[in-house]
Amino acid sequence: MASEYPFKRIVGVELIAELHRAAEENIRSYHPAKQQCQQIEAVCAEACEFVFPEMPLVLYLFNPLPEAALRRVIRNLKQSLEQSPRPVWMVYHNPAMDSVVAASTALVRAGGTEQYSLFVTPKPQR
Repeated sequence: MASEYPFKRIVGVELIAELHRAAEENIRSYHPAKQQCQQIEAVCAEACEFVFPEMPLVLYLFNPLPEAALRRVIRNLKQSLEQSPRPVWMVYHNPAMDSVVAASTALVRAGGTEQYSLFVTPKPQR
């Protein structure tokens, strides 16, 4: 569904090989008439070790990680943003560990409901 929006690139990160293969098959077979993004990639890797691209990002998480791993991902994102400041939007669906993301200085809460939280990079101080 993300490919129906004008993203430059879509990358999905999956640790479990079987789910990664399913994602690759979905990428090969899913071509809706409304598709706007053609550059879609599935990566089989630990989310904690994923290197964030140095471009504006939209991150979508569906309560994917245990707390320690989520903390590492957020710490890696913060380091990436310190090296290459850019806009980031994070949609955290089923935000069971919302407080972990909210505790980071890399992102601030911009909204949400019980079903999801939206975080963004803070606006620069003048």
